[in-house]
Amino acid sequence: MGKFSGYLICSDCDGTLTDNKKRVSKENGEAIKYFQENGGLFTVASGRFPHYALNYKNRFTPNTYVIACNGSVLYDLKADKAVFVSSMGERAKLFLSDLMAERKEISEICATGSSRPVFRFARNKEEITDFYTRQQIFLPTVNTREEVEYIFRKYKEPVARYIIISKEEDVKGNIDYCEKHYAEKYGLKFAQSFPLGFEAQNIESGKGEMIDKIRELIPEIHTAVAVGDNFNDLSLFEHSDISYAVNNAPDAVKAQADRVTVSNEEHAIAAVIRDLEKNL
Repeated sequence: MGKFSGYLICSDCDGTLTDNKKRVSKENGEAIKYFQENGGLFTVASGRFPHYALNYKNRFTPNTYVIACNGSVLYDLKADKAVFVSSMGERAKLFLSDLMAERKEISEICATGSSRPVFRFARNKEEITDFYTRQQIFLPTVNTREEVEYIFRKYKEPVARYIIISKEEDVKGNIDYCEKHYAEKYGLKFAQSFPLGFEAQNIESGKGEMIDKIRELIPEIHTAVAVGDNFNDLSLFEHSDISYAVNNAPDAVKAQADRVTVSNEEHAIAAVIRDLEKNL
């Protein structure tokens, strides 16, 4: 038992936990360890794959389930297995066929499973930088429903979510179109997670929904705290008891948080933990 027993902090990664060079500061790392040593549970809620959290092990290691793939996956790093995966099933192919036929603005799509990409393709054959490895690669081209059918015959792993990429100026229009035409039809929801793209996933999944699942698994949690910086963190805010937006978040995101803390360049997680301790 400790002063933070019963507290769970779920933090977004890029732009929240990490600075602009994607590093966890010494101050944040020390604060997280202090929080954990005094009974608190700390984890990350990210659009990245679950094992990405191990990149921070020089500073800290999550001491509860990791929320990964934008809330499509809940993962136990210690046991190295998924606790929950929200698979799209047959809807994954149907939605993708519609999207590629109707939205020519889409330039690239990555489908992900529980811990890795299932497949990736581009609208046009060209060399691009891989979203995950940052290496230059060639992707297969997909432009027709027949080519979508081929992709699904070739790759058998269930799809948990899509990362959908276009020009930055087209992202909002693509999200609006998807919400109007596909949300109810396929039981999906859509949220922007970085400037060039957005994500599609099951309506019942999401970062905040995974907070609820963690609380089911660990009923001793009495206070869930969310920290984020982007629109895909809003479900975290909705499902937490206390929500913090970092100061570098868009104004529309900050308006939805209970509190606004310092920016990701000013050790935001350390500031949140100090604030929680002050109000114990």
